[in-house]
Amino acid sequence: MTEGCSEEPCALGATECPTSGLLRACVPGTDGNEWLVMACGPGESCIGAGGEVPVSGATTSTPVDTADAGGDASATPVNSPAETLTTTAVAACVGTCAVGQTECVNDATSRVCTAGGVWSVDPCSVGEACNATTGVCGVSSGSGAVDTCTPAEATCATDTVRKVCDVDGTAWVPVPCPLNSICTDGACVVDLDSSCDDGNRCLDNKTSLRCLGEGGGFEQVDCVGDTYCVGQQCQGSLCALGSTCGADSDSGNAQVITCVDGESFSYTECAAGDRCRPVGDHAFCEPIKCDTTVPVECGDPSDPSVDDEKFFTQCVFSSTSGVPEIVVGECLGDTICTSNAGIGQSPCRQECTDGEQMCDSAIGALDGISTCLDGQWGPVESCNPGVDARKICVLAENEDPAALAQYTCAEPICATTEAATCEGGQIRRCLPDGSLGAAEACEIGFCENTGVVQEDGLTQGTCNEDLACTDGEEMCISGNGIDSRYTVCVNGEWSREFSACPEGGACDDYEDDEELAKKLCGEGCIPNSRRCDPDSGDGKGVQTCSAANEWGTAADCTTGICDNVGSEDAVCVMDCVPGTLRCAGAAKLSSDSVKTGTAATQTCQADGSWADSVDCEGATTCRSSASGAFLGCIECIGPDAPGGNEDNEADSYCPDVNSVRSCGADNTWLDAVTCPTDTVCEGEPAQVCTSCTGPDGVTIDACTNTAYMAAPACGWCWMGGSSFLCTAANAAAQGVTDCTGIDTPGSNTASGTDWGGTAGCCENAQTTYGVFSGPWCLTHDAWGGEADCCDANQTGGGNQTVAECLPL
Repeated sequence: MTEGCSEEPCALGATECPTSGLLRACVPGTDGNEWLVMACGPGESCIGAGGEVPVSGATTSTPVDTADAGGDASATPVNSPAETLTTTAVAACVGTCAVGQTECVNDATSRVCTAGGVWSVDPCSVGEACNATTGVCGVSSGSGAVDTCTPAEATCATDTVRKVCDVDGTAWVPVPCPLNSICTDGACVVDLDSSCDDGNRCLDNKTSLRCLGEGGGFEQVDCVGDTYCVGQQCQGSLCALGSTCGADSDSGNAQVITCVDGESFSYTECAAGDRCRPVGDHAFCEPIKCDTTVPVECGDPSDPSVDDEKFFTQCVFSSTSGVPEIVVGECLGDTICTSNAGIGQSPCRQECTDGEQMCDSAIGALDGISTCLDGQWGPVESCNPGVDARKICVLAENEDPAALAQYTCAEPICATTEAATCEGGQIRRCLPDGSLGAAEACEIGFCENTGVVQEDGLTQGTCNEDLACTDGEEMCISGNGIDSRYTVCVNGEWSREFSACPEGGACDDYEDDEELAKKLCGEGCIPNSRRCDPDSGDGKGVQTCSAANEWGTAADCTTGICDNVGSEDAVCVMDCVPGTLRCAGAAKLSSDSVKTGTAATQTCQADGSWADSVDCEGATTCRSSASGAFLGCIECIGPDAPGGNEDNEADSYCPDVNSVRSCGADNTWLDAVTCPTDTVCEGEPAQVCTSCTGPDGVTIDACTNTAYMAAPACGWCWMGGSSFLCTAANAAAQGVTDCTGIDTPGSNTASGTDWGGTAGCCENAQTTYGVFSGPWCLTHDAWGGEADCCDANQTGGGNQTVAECLPL
C-alpha cells in the first residue's frame, strides 16, 4: 500500500476506486487531509458507492451497548442472520472477510470488515497509531500514556462503522453497523434510503420498518392504536397492517384488501382490465400492459421503423414487477421473424439451408425454381422464359440421399423418371433436360398408352413388347376408350398399320368366347353379354348382345326379376319367397294419432315377384312388430305381438285427459279406463293435432302457433316465492290474492279472470304460455287442470312411450 500525492483537498473518510484493484481514502496528513492509495487484498476488488453486494451466508453484527455490557466497550458483537443483498455506501474493497474483522492498512490507518465483506477504512486520529495486533487505532496504555478517548465514548469511524472507546481510554473498538443501517452521532440507526429486496422488521414494539422493494428503501410505520409490532409488522387483534390482493366475488375484478387499524378490512376494486400487484405487505392496482395469450408479433407496432424480419415483440411476465410487459427480441444470424410461432415459442426461424432448392410459382402453378441464399429463399427463376413454353418444376434425379434437394424444369409428361408418350404408334421419350425427344418407332412392338392424361394433354405411354397373338385378333392402341385406332394380328404378329373405328368412335378391348382379343367400336355391346332391359316396366326383361354388337329383344324371366351382375352379365333372381307378405304403400298414421304404419299390404307370387298392393280398410294400418313379424292391417299392436311395437311395448294412448286406452291381444283397442282421482292420462307425443275446443269455449283448428295465439291460456305464476298453477284454489292455499308474474319469458296479458269455470288468481289473464310452432301441444295442466286444446293423447311428455295415469 502506498501513499499518493495530494493534488487537491479531500474530505476526511472519502473513498474512490481508481481501478478495480485500487482504493484511495482521504486520511489525516502532516499538512491536512491527503489521499492514501492502497491495493485491495488477494481475492478483493474495489466497488464504487451504490454497488450491490451479495451477503448470503454472512452474518451481521449488532453493537453491544456499553451500559448493558458493564462498561466494557470491547464486548464482542452479537451475530444475527444476514440479509441476502446490500449496497456499498462508499467506495470500498470487497472480499470474503468475516464481519468485525480488523487489520492495519498502515501505521495511521485501520480497516474493519462490514456486511457483505466490505472493508471500511478508519483513519487514526492525531496521536494514535494502528495496533498491528488488534488492527485498530489507539495509544499505548500505562505510565505517561495519553488518553485518546473517554471510556465508553462512542463516535462514527465511517458511515457504516461505529467505534466505542475502551475502558482505559487508550483504544477505539470498531463496531460495524447492521445491514441497512448507518452511523449517525456515534449510534447505528436505520438507513431509510438503503436498498432492500423484501422483509420488514420491528424497531420496537410500536414501530415497524416496511421494505419498499429493490431500490425503494424503507418506510417507517408507526403502529397506531392497539397494534404492536410483532413478527416484522404492526399486528392488531384481527390482522396485520398492510394490504394484499383478492378478487371481487360479483364482478370478478381484482381488488386490494387493506387491514384497517388491525381490527377490520376495507376493499378497493381495481378498474376493469387492471390487475392487483403485491409488493411485500403492500398491494396496489395497475393497468395490464399486454396480453400474454397473444402470439409473438414481428417488428414493433409502436415503432414502424423497426425491421420486422430481425426484431419481434412479445408479452411476457416480468420477473421484477410480476405483471405482463412488452419486450423486444432480436432474431440472430440467418434467422428471421415468422408470424406463425405459437405461444411461448421462438418466432425466429431459418427459412432454408443454403444451396437448397424448391419449386415456386413464377406465372402459373409451380413453374419456377427458387434457391436458398443466406438462409432465405431467393428470387424465382421461371421455367418458361418464352411465350409458348409450358415446362413445370420437377424434382431432379439424385443418387445421393444426403444431398440437398435439387429441381429442374421439365415438360409435365416428363415429371416422372423414364417418362414417355405415344404419337401415331411411335414413342417420344423424355430427355435429361426435361424436354420430349422426337417420335421414333419402338424397337419391338408399338407404343401404347399406360397412364392418365397430364396437364399438357399428353398421356404416358410405353412400347408393348408382347408380340404373340393369334391371326384375326384385334387390339386397341390406347386400350382406354379414348383413342379410336386399333391394330390386327397378321401372321402371328401385331401389325404396325393401324385402322380406326367408324366416325371416330372410341376403341375398347374385350375377349370373345374363345378368349381371343377383340375390339369394340363406339357405344356397341360385347357379343353374348347380357343386361337387364332398361325399358322393362316390371323389371323382368333380359337382353343379349348380338354378333353385330347390338342389344337384342328382351326375354322375360320365367321366375323372379332381372338383376345386373357386373358390366357384362345379367341373371334372373327371386325377388321374394312365394307366399310371404309385407307392408307396402304410403305411410299412414295409426288411429291413436301416435304410431305410424303403411296404407297397404303385398303378397309374394309363385314366380318370386310381388303382387299388386291391397289397401288397408278403415282406420287400420299395416304394421310389423319390433322383431320383424308381419301383423297385417290392424288397429294397434297388442301385448302378444313378438317384440311389441318400436318401443318394445303394446300400443296405448289417452282418448282424453281423464282416461287411458290400451291395445288388446287381438290387436284391437280395448275400452277406455278412467284414471283414479288426482291423476291424469299422459302418453307419447302425438304426431299431428286435430281441432278442439279451447278453454274460452271457442273451437280452434289444429294445435298450431296460430291456434294458441287465438285462445288465451293461464299458466304458472309466482306466489309466495314459489311457482304455482294460476288457480283460485292455489292462490287461497298460498295466502295471496293475485299473481305478480309468471316464470315464462315473453308472456303477454289479456283481460278476463275465469278459466274453464274456475276463477283465476291473476289480476290480468296471461296468454301465449309455452306457445310452440310445431305439432306438439302443452301438457294438460297448462289450463289450470282443464284439458288443453288438443286431446290428451296428443300432448304427452317427450319421454313417454306408453299412456298411463300420472299424478297431477
